[in-house]
Amino acid sequence: MLQVTESAAATLADTRSRIGIPDHFGLRIYRGQTDGRSAFAFDFVEDPQDGDEVGETEQTRYFVAPEVATPLAEAVLDAEPTDDGPQLTLKRQE
Repeated sequence: MLQVTESAAATLADTRSRIGIPDHFGLRIYRGQTDGRSAFAFDFVEDPQDGDEVGETEQTRYFVAPEVATPLAEAVLDAEPTDDGPQLTLKRQE
């Protein structure tokens, strides 16, 4: 299952707070589209949808939609520092 680092969880919690989303909302990761191509999409939602895998790191809940659970099974969501602030990245689990 997708892993979320403490750094990513802190970045998500900060973002959620900054944009006024309640603390109990989680991040849902699902299949979206960009320029007509499949991509991962992210959104804060109150509850998981049926079939979502559910995880939690540092009191930040996350929900992985079934259609992306397999491709993300060996991935980790991390936050890396940049000049513009933390940037979320997906990497392969070590």
